[in-house]
Amino acid sequence: MQRFLLSLALLSGCDAFCAGSRFPGAAEGCSSPDGHFWVSYIPPSESESHRLQIGVAGAPKYHGRPLLGFNRSCDVLWSPDSKRLALTDWGGSDYSEIVLVEVGKEPGPVTLGAQSFEKMMTWEESHGHCYCEAVQWLDGDRLQVRVFGHADQAPLHEFDYRFMVHVPSGLVTLSLKGEEANHTAEPGSPSRAG
Repeated sequence: MQRFLLSLALLSGCDAFCAGSRFPGAAEGCSSPDGHFWVSYIPPSESESHRLQIGVAGAPKYHGRPLLGFNRSCDVLWSPDSKRLALTDWGGSDYSEIVLVEVGKEPGPVTLGAQSFEKMMTWEESHGHCYCEAVQWLDGDRLQVRVFGHADQAPLHEFDYRFMVHVPSGLVTLSLKGEEANHTAEPGSPSRAG
């Protein structure tokens, strides 16, 4: 059984923290890699949407700091050093965005949406059905992001990009485009997120 699980981990091409957690789901929360923090999922009520909050591991569920309210679903991805969270908010049928949170620091979160990557995409792509997804942390500072979807105006086409975001500086670099995000890297010019 261990050999099977190890094979699955190797085939997936990522470490244990890259899988993240999706809410709502079976779990009520997820722990940071170092075990110090816990992200709790709070189901919607009549007056509030789904919510995520962060607290110290072992503290009561409703004693955390609010992270995000969302309507559909949200993926939580911890950085391997437990200092950052990338929250993919699957907010609508035509968009998703990433909320970056520095654990225990101000200012508040930074949001990465289609506009954060539009300098390296066509106008039709960034203004069509455009989904941004936090894929994996490459280390504590660098996040791999997938931006994909389809243009709603001519020329109609699907698109799929991979970007690397250096979170402290906001520097965005195109890693892969088109068919690879399908097997051949095309280095791109850096841009600034935000």
